[in-house]
Amino acid sequence: MLDKVRTIFLWIVGIMFTGSIFSGILFLKERREATERKRTEVLLRRYEQIVKGSDDFLAFIDTENRYLAINSTYLTAFGKKQEEIIGQTGKALFGATVFETIFKPAQAQCLTGEYVAYESWVDFPVLGRRYIDVHYIPFKEVDHSVTGMVVAVRDITERKKMEEQLRQSENSLRLLSKELEERVERRTKELQFANKELEAFSYSVSHDLRAPLRAIHGFGKALLDDYGNLLNVEGRH
Repeated sequence: MLDKVRTIFLWIVGIMFTGSIFSGILFLKERREATERKRTEVLLRRYEQIVKGSDDFLAFIDTENRYLAINSTYLTAFGKKQEEIIGQTGKALFGATVFETIFKPAQAQCLTGEYVAYESWVDFPVLGRRYIDVHYIPFKEVDHSVTGMVVAVRDITERKKMEEQLRQSENSLRLLSKELEERVERRTKELQFANKELEAFSYSVSHDLRAPLRAIHGFGKALLDDYGNLLNVEGRH
C-alpha cells in the first residue's frame, strides 16, 4: 500500500513539475522501467552467484551449438579462460567424433523443444575421463520458438565407480555361491557313493562270513558233545 501511495505521489509531483498529464505518465513509465531494470539486475546478480557456486557444469548454447555462457566448472575442466570458450562450438571443444556421436543428436532433439537427459563417458582435457549426467532444457521465447538450450551437467564418476564395484562384488558373490553349491553337490555325491560302497561291503562281509560262522558253531557243538566231559567250565564257555 505504501509503495502504491508513493508511486501516485511521484506521479502527481511529475505533473506539477511538468505542467501536463502526459509528462506525468511518461515520468511514471520511466520510474517503472527503472524499477524493473533494478529488480532484474538484482535477480541476475543472485543467479550469477548461484551459478558460480555450483560444482555442476552450467551453460547456455545457441541454435548453432555455440557456448554463449558458462560457469567456472567449464573453465576448470578444460583449463581455459572464459573468452577461450565463449563462442566456441561443442565440436571445437570436445572434438568431432565425440560431438557427432554423443552431443549433437541430443542437442538437435532439445532444439525441437524437448527436454533431454542422458549419461555418458566423456574425456576432458584436465579432468580426464569422467562419467557425466547431462540435461538439456530448451530455452523458449514468448512466442514458444526455441532460441537455445540451458545445459546442466553433473560429474557422477564416483557414483558410477561405486556402482561398478558393487556390481563386480555381486558377480563375485554369485560365482562364489555357485562354486559352493557345486562343491556341496559334488561332496554329497561322493558321500552317497561312499555310503553305497559301505553298504555293499557290509552286505558282502555279513554274507561271506555266514558259512564260516556256521561251521565254527557246528564244530564247537560237536566238540562239546564229544569231549565236553573232559573240558573244565572255562573251556565249555
